[in-house]
Amino acid sequence: MSLQELMNSGLPINRKERFYTATVFPMLVCRDGFRHFDRFTTLIEGYTPQPIDVRPKSANIQFFTEYSFFDSIFSTNTTKRFPNLSDMRDTPDIIILIQQGIHTTLIAVEAKMFLAPAPTSLHRQMTNQKLLLGALKDDLHIDHIYHVALVPERWQAALRNFEFPVITWQNLYKQFITIVPDDYFLEVLRIALDTYDDLVSRASGGKNNEGYMKGLAIYAAFKSGTLMRSVMGREKGGLYGKPIKDDFESGRWRTQRYETSSKTELANTNPNWFKIEDFIAQIDALDTDIILENP
Repeated sequence: MSLQELMNSGLPINRKERFYTATVFPMLVCRDGFRHFDRFTTLIEGYTPQPIDVRPKSANIQFFTEYSFFDSIFSTNTTKRFPNLSDMRDTPDIIILIQQGIHTTLIAVEAKMFLAPAPTSLHRQMTNQKLLLGALKDDLHIDHIYHVALVPERWQAALRNFEFPVITWQNLYKQFITIVPDDYFLEVLRIALDTYDDLVSRASGGKNNEGYMKGLAIYAAFKSGTLMRSVMGREKGGLYGKPIKDDFESGRWRTQRYETSSKTELANTNPNWFKIEDFIAQIDALDTDIILENP
């Protein structure tokens, strides 16, 4: 029986984000005594390779997943070393500190798999993390910080104008498939990515709904190039029904929560669904003051 068959007949595959950040990621990146660590770092734009020593008596690297800096400020020693950071809770999923002589490098990774928040939410999360990373840079005299998002390939187009560097799980898979094609956790990752559409989180609502978003949030994300969804829904006729017509006329479209999806074909098969770009065109035809009011 193959692992794929076992996933289909035994326990269902784990959908928890922390499984991929705290188990799958380190089992690939740290395998064989970090021998293939550079397979990961080559995906980080502008990264300068650092020699890695993982021998306990001479180690120059700290590798943490699911790290909580807030919970780690505990002993008297750490409290004294970080007196101004004791209340900072926004920590990236993966933190890697590398000390090479007098130079220190920090890699911070915020990873997503089946939880699919709006790009604006991911941006806000990573922006909050910058406060902690900036403070650590000062206190630990860090020379370089690489703060990246690790997401499924499906997100890449929506994050093309994202402030932070983006790498994909698919590219991480490609980095390791050539050297460890029979690796257990690499196969777990492949199965997860191949079944992404079935496993991605959906907000409550219809089976096609991948999350509710307010109209103004849809408009802003579309204009900034960070919107991950391509179609949206409104009951009783979609873009040409009375409910959405009332939304436009009353200005309620700004706060109305609409169903959204990345399944473009819905615009052609379901009368309640339509392309987000058509929604944007309708708004652009309205008075500009309405768009800019209460952004």
